[in-house]
Amino acid sequence: MAELNEPLTERELEIVRLVSAGLTNKEIASQISVSPNTVKVHLNNVFTKLGLHTRTEVTVYAIRSGWVAAGNEPSPAAAVAATPPREPSLPLPPDEMAGQAQAPSQPAAAIETTAIAEPPPFADATHKSTDLGPSVLMRDIVPFVPIVPKVAPNPTAMPPLAAWRKVALIVTLTIVLVGSLISLPTARGTATPNDDGTNVPSTIENGFLAPGESSRWFQRANLPAQRARAAAVAGNNNHIFLIGGETNQTALGDVLLFDRVSNSWRSVGAPKPTPVWNVAASVVNNIIYVAGGTTANNVATNRLEAYDIAKGIWRVLAPLPRPIAGHAMTTLNEQLYVFGGKIANATTGNSYVYDIASDTWRPIAPMPTPRSLISAAALNDRIYVVGGYDDGRESSQCEVYTPASNTWAECAPMLLPRGGFGLARVGNTLYAIGGGQAGFVGFNERYDAANNRWTSFETPHIGNWRNIAVASSVTEFYVIGGYNNNQRLNFTYVYEVFNNRTYLPDLKKTN
Repeated sequence: MAELNEPLTERELEIVRLVSAGLTNKEIASQISVSPNTVKVHLNNVFTKLGLHTRTEVTVYAIRSGWVAAGNEPSPAAAVAATPPREPSLPLPPDEMAGQAQAPSQPAAAIETTAIAEPPPFADATHKSTDLGPSVLMRDIVPFVPIVPKVAPNPTAMPPLAAWRKVALIVTLTIVLVGSLISLPTARGTATPNDDGTNVPSTIENGFLAPGESSRWFQRANLPAQRARAAAVAGNNNHIFLIGGETNQTALGDVLLFDRVSNSWRSVGAPKPTPVWNVAASVVNNIIYVAGGTTANNVATNRLEAYDIAKGIWRVLAPLPRPIAGHAMTTLNEQLYVFGGKIANATTGNSYVYDIASDTWRPIAPMPTPRSLISAAALNDRIYVVGGYDDGRESSQCEVYTPASNTWAECAPMLLPRGGFGLARVGNTLYAIGGGQAGFVGFNERYDAANNRWTSFETPHIGNWRNIAVASSVTEFYVIGGYNNNQRLNFTYVYEVFNNRTYLPDLKKTN
């Protein structure tokens, strides 16, 4: 997996040069004979290694590093009035053959919004520079002809290897390859019968794993139906609870229980009094608290309702100070904390704490950066509020709240911006899963609080995996439903953080 400040590979450097020339992912894929998805993965690695987020930033970085020379090509402002240069061997369009240069059929502003093929955050459709050489807009005004940039030579080439070193290298690579093939498992996973008679693979295929390495992702029994934007919590007795959510944007109120021992889902208890989606939930002392969310009439609610797991009944508690949806909620010292979200179509940073004993809410210091579709988790008497979405852009922001002092501080941002994702806590590590509300996501991330550092780990879904429900237990976390590439899901996944089990023989003396 790519890491910050890791050197670029030759392939990644080649893609940087082509991006700087204004080529789209499809055009790059065609030029270097790979698939567009492969280009996305390489470009994603470039963003991670360079610590950048947009194609424009990569272009500027490449020019400043000497990988690409800006040259004397016309600026984007001049591109509307001037015809970009073409190779002499290429035929001219009919309008130029006749000596007539036609104006573009749509306004320049409209051209600019359609010129970038990739969605944010991997393309910047609003920030253009007049000194970056070839303009992305040129190809929308006339039939596109790639402008090849002047490329700086690669950094200090390696001297040629001596003959004996070549032989030693070949032998070493052969031994490594043979060892890798021998270490490959005979089967990547088994299949277990699902409730509907289908087979569900118990392990997940993943291209990010090294040869012979086993994934910690496992697939469990599917949900009875596809569902997204729900809330999940881990109860006692090996149970995971899923509450609310939507199917075809219809708010749901049923309570589903997943039994980890029998690997099955079933409906339990009374339905939630107020069906909601874009909702948050937390569990304290066998009571599940569900706050806010979007109701059946597609407006936010301020309802706080509590589900008694043992009795299977609901209670209505003191309402939130304001209706809210797309917020985050977590528990610390048997108090509920709510952060951010949307209030009346406006993103907010308002934050509140709920005292369970007195059934009262009070405001606390607001988030420094207002945003919705965020996630939060408590760790070591502090609460981490991560990611989010605002004004069409996802965020990689990480902010940490300390209840004792009612203050906020910054923590290291995630490697990728993520909105509509999930945050799990197992042990002293946080896990950011999914995202892609407005962009491509090719891996998940884990946060080491001791070193204030995010690193990547594998994912079952490439592209986007958003509006999921996440529940953490002592040794693992569950990821349920959501969307992947605009398809609503009914999958149940578990990621085993501590999956090294030791079985001891029974040494008890028998008669």
